Amino acid sequence: MLFLLNLKGWLQTYLVHMRDPGRLWRDLGAWRFAGFQITLGGMVLSALVHPWIYVLLAVNLATGQTLLPGDSGVAWMCWAVLAAGYASAIALAALAVKRRGGSLLMRSLVWLPLYWLAISLAAYRALVELVLRPHHWQKTPHSPRSVTLLRLPA
Repeated sequence: MLFLLNLKGWLQTYLVHMRDPGRLWRDLGAWRFAGFQITLGGMVLSALVHPWIYVLLAVNLATGQTLLPGDSGVAWMCWAVLAAGYASAIALAALAVKRRGGSLLMRSLVWLPLYWLAISLAAYRALVELVLRPHHWQKTPHSPRSVTLLRLPA
């Protein structure tokens, strides 16, 4: 069901709070404002930018260029940061899986980049929906279930 992912709520929350960045700065203070930017803004922005890394890589490979465009130190640094980001995210996920005793889940870590691309698809879908259908909201379907009441001792 990855195609049903949507980040519209995250995007709307970010945009609503950033209508008046000065007020948000005053309300939150510098550190919390920075945390808000990193948490919400960074999550949405990274999801939107992530697939373009693959596009750049594919274009470079298709045109016979090296994986690092240009000879600048900035290009090397960009690719190093990308590799470090992937490695650290996978290492953290592996540590979490190991601590919970899920050794069988270790194999699923190789699919994290695909999952991140699915999140990117969700971010673009949210962006399109925000422009074309700003008041539409996709709700998660829930089925009614029976409720068992807990009887407390008298």
